[in-house]
Amino acid sequence: MVGLATSFAQVYSVNAVGYVNVTVPANGGLALLANPLNGTNNSVDTVLPLPESADGSTIFKFDVNSQSYQSSGFIAGLGWLGDVTELKPGEGFFIQALNTAGNTLSITFVGDVPQGSLVNNLAAGPRLTLAASMVPQTAPLGDEATPGSLLFPAEDGDTVFTWDAVAQTYLASGYIEGVGWLGDVNDPVISVATGFFVQKTVGSVKNSWVRNFSVN
Repeated sequence: MVGLATSFAQVYSVNAVGYVNVTVPANGGLALLANPLNGTNNSVDTVLPLPESADGSTIFKFDVNSQSYQSSGFIAGLGWLGDVTELKPGEGFFIQALNTAGNTLSITFVGDVPQGSLVNNLAAGPRLTLAASMVPQTAPLGDEATPGSLLFPAEDGDTVFTWDAVAQTYLASGYIEGVGWLGDVNDPVISVATGFFVQKTVGSVKNSWVRNFSVN
């Protein structure tokens, strides 16, 4: 559930404050999420204030420099402890909910809608970036010339890996200039508050994902 908008056809609110509800699978399943809003700060305790029943849950964030994961664990009564201290819009992360008695875990992101010139820097190929849209919009990933898309700076040879939370596996899509995205998912649609891996083509030059957005 999105309490602001899933497309530009809806107005968020006068003060651009909203909320987004997402669900983490039961029984230790992984979800690939992203913080779509700016909170009072973007510390992990502010973004993910979990209930005590989620004790033992873990988040995994991908470090673009080391090309490896960092993690933090949730401890009831203490909060999040570990290497991951911040979850900003534009960054994807995995979360694994444990000790929820076989139930799914509901998460609500609350905050201000990002506005202005939004720049999400992507690693040059072949390195990986765990990214997300900085605009809270559900839409096809597309490219810079596709109206109604997320205006991703696609280049021939780019690959994205979305996450199937039901099958618990990656789905790969490759970009072909003049054709679009083809693969396990053709023209993948990215939901609000969802992360995905980006692998730009070797020698990529479009390494900044720029969106100009205002709620007015």
